[in-house]
Amino acid sequence: MASCGTRDPIKAKLHTFIANYQPLGRDGYTECREPLIILYSQSNIGLLRNHPKVKELEAIGKQTAQFQKSKVLFRADLRARVLFQVTIHNSNLVKCTLIGCTIFGSSFKYSHLIDCQVLKDALGEHDVPSMSCISNCQIENGTVSDSNIADSTCKGMGFAQSCTLENNLILRTSALTSTLINCGVHASELRACEVTEGFLTESVIQSKPVSLHALPVEIRRICYSYAIANEGLASNLMAALRPDSLLYGEVLETLFAEHTFVLERQNHEAVRSMPKRTTQRVTKLCLKTGWAALESEDDVSLYIPPGTRITDIQLEFQGQTVNIREFYAVTKLWFRYLGTVRTFTLVWTVLLNDESEDKFEPPEALNCCIRIANKWLKREAMFVKGESPKEYTSSVSSIFRGRVHTEETVTWTWTWMAEKGSVLLWNS
Repeated sequence: MASCGTRDPIKAKLHTFIANYQPLGRDGYTECREPLIILYSQSNIGLLRNHPKVKELEAIGKQTAQFQKSKVLFRADLRARVLFQVTIHNSNLVKCTLIGCTIFGSSFKYSHLIDCQVLKDALGEHDVPSMSCISNCQIENGTVSDSNIADSTCKGMGFAQSCTLENNLILRTSALTSTLINCGVHASELRACEVTEGFLTESVIQSKPVSLHALPVEIRRICYSYAIANEGLASNLMAALRPDSLLYGEVLETLFAEHTFVLERQNHEAVRSMPKRTTQRVTKLCLKTGWAALESEDDVSLYIPPGTRITDIQLEFQGQTVNIREFYAVTKLWFRYLGTVRTFTLVWTVLLNDESEDKFEPPEALNCCIRIANKWLKREAMFVKGESPKEYTSSVSSIFRGRVHTEETVTWTWTWMAEKGSVLLWNS
């Protein structure tokens, strides 16, 4: 730890930070004289205009916000902007306010990050990962991993993992396998961290992590994936990790990223009553036969709140009677509402209880839907024959299921996939 002479300034700054912390500082975006421009990814502009953070920014800036839709930023240079639930790749931002954004390998200066997720790995399989650099910023809640943070304040972060933090003031934050240099830390938990200089109060340093903490995060994720693929929500691993906030957060992240959640007639009321913060984390969704309530398939918001980043949708039909309204509701309305769907799978199943061969062919109405979808999605559906995989597995190969024969059923599967860096949209 630091000498008394070095600790005194840090101690004074930390006490001032604890006593006088304000969510928006005078050096932040709101003191800029430039127009209040908000980049957003939601399709429901009404909810965004009434968001409490937007109201707060308008009140402090004494101006009405201007809105611009922008789902993804790639290698952008921005100054004095507000970004709301936008995905950011390899960009440079100065004096910006970010709310609920997902960030990959970017640089931030004099900015305010609220409820954001900062990651090293990029989304594309061929993208080169890079670390994020954060300096002179305010970080409030959210998570940060594989980043360099300097001369900033951190409050209520879920965890800072594999980060280097230098000259920061840290309040109510969990850190794992990180290096802290000359930082002031209060009411925080540091696990397997290296602390040099600085000043700590009411904090816990755990030098010997539990066995699972000793594994690299990549290995832990493989363990989570294996358990979830075999047991799903009933995984004993999830129950065992619940007391550990960091590991439980990691396994939940894997669950929502890899597990396919099912919406069907029997559970649609339960789904509609789920907390929005839970539903918004779903990324893969299966719509079973008869999933929609009567005359409600067009209203996406009944099931999926704004801001949900669903990337994979599977729609299932069974037998010769097919409700094509459900097909068009998903492709025309849901795709545009979500704006994040990259893979759409259509599954048609017929029971082998009829000797008539034509009963094993998809109904003409469904074939017509597929031809129209090929036209307006501007890509041909992929149809692959093969063995039936395990239902709702997280394996990538399960996406490409073709005509599959079992002892009880015949299943046909068509899959539309967006090009790299784009999403599926109905362009009629």
